[in-house]
Amino acid sequence: MTLEEKLKWAGTYFLLVGVTLNILNNPDLQQYVYPWNLAVNLTGCSLLFFSALLQGDRPYLLLNGVLGVGYSLGILNAFYPLSDMIDVLIALWTHMAHADIHFMELTG
Repeated sequence: MTLEEKLKWAGTYFLLVGVTLNILNNPDLQQYVYPWNLAVNLTGCSLLFFSALLQGDRPYLLLNGVLGVGYSLGILNAFYPLSDMIDVLIALWTHMAHADIHFMELTG
């Protein structure tokens, strides 16, 4: 069995376990499942991404690359909620805009 096939089988296994965890992600089990379901899915799509990279399979590169970014954002959101980050970015943007206005007033 080649490295590509081993990666493909391992990635498939992880994705099947991840989908099962997604199905179990209900209010009663969420404390045990989340965010592990995202980590398992990220592992699976990462393995499939590297398999596709070795095989030059562009559609699977795109699919698993996008899924990897999505699962990564989901994991990030589990520990640092995106709504909080958006509030921080808005505050930073507002502060920068006010600083720019004051700079323009000073420089004429």
